[in-house]
Amino acid sequence: MDYTHQELRDWVFAAVEEILRRFDVDGFEFNYIRWMHTFPRDTARESHTIMTKFVRRTRERIDAEGKRRGRKLILGVRVPQTLEECHALGYDVPTWVRDGLVDYVAPCDFFFSDFNARFEDFAALMRGTDCMLYPTVHPLICKGADTQLMRPENYRAAARNMYAGGADGVSTFNYMYHWVGRRYESYPGPPGGYPTALAWLRQMRRPQDFESLPRRYLFYPLWSGHSPSGFPKNDRIVLERNVGSRGAYRFRIAEELSTPETRDASGSRPILSELIVTASKSALGDGFTFFVNGVAVNTEDVKDAWYAKGRPDKWSRATGPCWTYMLPLTSPPVVFGDNRLEVEVTALDEKAEDDIVIDEIEVTVVPPME
Repeated sequence: MDYTHQELRDWVFAAVEEILRRFDVDGFEFNYIRWMHTFPRDTARESHTIMTKFVRRTRERIDAEGKRRGRKLILGVRVPQTLEECHALGYDVPTWVRDGLVDYVAPCDFFFSDFNARFEDFAALMRGTDCMLYPTVHPLICKGADTQLMRPENYRAAARNMYAGGADGVSTFNYMYHWVGRRYESYPGPPGGYPTALAWLRQMRRPQDFESLPRRYLFYPLWSGHSPSGFPKNDRIVLERNVGSRGAYRFRIAEELSTPETRDASGSRPILSELIVTASKSALGDGFTFFVNGVAVNTEDVKDAWYAKGRPDKWSRATGPCWTYMLPLTSPPVVFGDNRLEVEVTALDEKAEDDIVIDEIEVTVVPPME
C-alpha cells in the first residue's frame, strides 16, 4: 500500500473508525513491518510529513473516542529496529514520540531475533515522555535456519540485552510459530509447542526473576545480503586466505561474568561462560588465534571440533565442512554490553582457495547452581 495517496489513507482511517464503532477495543497497533515499505523507495525519505499527519489524525480520533468511553485508548507502532531504517522508510519516530502521538514503539526486524540490536537511540527519545519501548523477539533466528526456533535460554538472553538497552518491556512477533506446525507442515513449530511456549513469556517480562537459569546468546547473519528494509544485516567475519589476515565482530551480552577463581560473598560457584565460534567456510588445515577485547585467548584453553561432512540443518543452519571453536569467557576482559571478538589466521590449508567466513557466534552463560 502506498500512503502517498489520500484515498489509501482515508481507507485505512475508515477501518479504524469501523473498529471503534463495532468493538470495545483497548487501542490499535500500526504494524509497519509487514511489508515495511509504505511509500515508494525513492520518495520515502521525503514522505515523513504524510505519515505523521496520518498518525496524528488517528491519535486525535482515538483520543476523542477514549474520552467518550471514559478511558484512554492506546496507539502503538511496530517499526524497523533502527532509527536510520525508520527515517529511510518514511517513519518519523522522533516526532511521534515528542508530540505524544504514540504510546509505545516496538522496534522489530522483518523476521528474525537480533541479539546484537542496539536500542539506546530509541530509549533516549522516550526519556522524559510517557511513551514505552518494547523491542521485539521472533521465534526464528536467521535466514537459512528454517528448522531452528528460539528456546527459553535464547529468549532470556535476548530479553536481558533489550532491557540493558533501555527497553520497558519485550514484544513478540510470529510467536505462534512455536505451535502452528502442528496444523501446517510448512511451519517449523513442534506439536508440543502449545501451551508450553506461552510459559516462556513470563521469563521475558521479568528476567531478573530467572537469574539462576542458563542463557544462550545467538549472533548469526540475519539476512544474506540486504534485509527487506533495504539495509544490510549480514554481520560476519570474512578473512582473506593469508596468514596474518584479521577480522573483528561486535557481540553484545548483558552479563557480569566472573573469573574461574571468583567466589561471591556467599561462597557460591562462579558464573561459567563460553564463546562458541563456527567458521562455516574453512578447511581442515586452517588455524586461528582469537582475541577478546584485545586480549589473546590462551590456545591451551580453546577446544575445537572439525566437522568433515558439515552440519545438517536439523541442528541449525546447514554448513559445509567447518571448524567450531569453544573459548572460555571471563571478566576481564569481557565487559557488560558490547564486546569485540578478533580472529587472526595463523595457518592455512594449502588445498583451499576461498575466503574464510566466520558467521556463527554464540555465548552460553551458566549461573551457579542454587
